[in-house]
Amino acid sequence: MPVCEVCGERPAKYVCQNCGRLVCESCVTPEGLLCPECSTLLDRREEIEDSQFNVFSGFLNPINLFFMSVLLIFIGFFCIMLGSITGGRLEGLGAIIMIGPIPIIVGAGPLSTEVILIGVAVTIIAVILFVLSLYERRRSLSS
Repeated sequence: MPVCEVCGERPAKYVCQNCGRLVCESCVTPEGLLCPECSTLLDRREEIEDSQFNVFSGFLNPINLFFMSVLLIFIGFFCIMLGSITGGRLEGLGAIIMIGPIPIIVGAGPLSTEVILIGVAVTIIAVILFVLSLYERRRSLSS
């Protein structure tokens, strides 16, 4: 029976799945049947990959995005409540629906142009934030 290529003492019963070296029962790692050297290299590679995929560090992390969305919802409720309290009438209506990169813009009423312009501005800001998050992710992956 062949001898273990790591310790050189015990008979080898396994073959490393990464480098193909003969390994005994004492030297083989049970996770993936690897020799000790390949196991440490794989652990280091996984640590590096985990640190590279941490794209949510900074302003665009999920917790900040959650609190910003809740804040926007409350601002919307406040605007609707303020409009109903002051007896505001519906002067204009506008909507922007984004289906992929294609915007569908709909408006009605005398002030629909202003409402649509505000919607276009908000949409442009959202697209800019999306592109910035992609740029941040690519930058963190390349470093």
